[in-house]
Amino acid sequence: MADFTLLALKNEIVNDSNSVGYKTSPTVWKADQAIVDLISDPTNGAQITRKQVIANEIVASIDLAEYAALTMPQRQYLDLLTQTAADEFIDANEATILNALTTIFGPGTASRASLLAKLQRQGSRAEVLWGEGKNVTAGEVGRAANL
Repeated sequence: MADFTLLALKNEIVNDSNSVGYKTSPTVWKADQAIVDLISDPTNGAQITRKQVIANEIVASIDLAEYAALTMPQRQYLDLLTQTAADEFIDANEATILNALTTIFGPGTASRASLLAKLQRQGSRAEVLWGEGKNVTAGEVGRAANL
């Protein structure tokens, strides 16, 4: 994922590699706000990885039978992770946490599939290019047009 710059924004609009439709003709850009609306619309993006999930979302992903089959150290780690921050965000994409969760719930388990699905959401084109939560403003579009 690249850093956001006005030049990167201009290149996205000019090249329109995903055919979002930022221009009214090959050389004429749509209005700044129209471009903001397009680049911010999740239907013009793709699946992105969420940076944070609430601990309760992790708990909700766990199959009870799979939890019952865990070893005591696995249960203790999972309990520590989810009880410490039950209503708080957890960086489930942090390598240590993600590795632990996908090790505890191995390939083919319902819990693993559910956990990995919860880490994904539909992101806007701006988020795909520059990271979760990135919003482009009409002012940035206007400044990018003048580069």
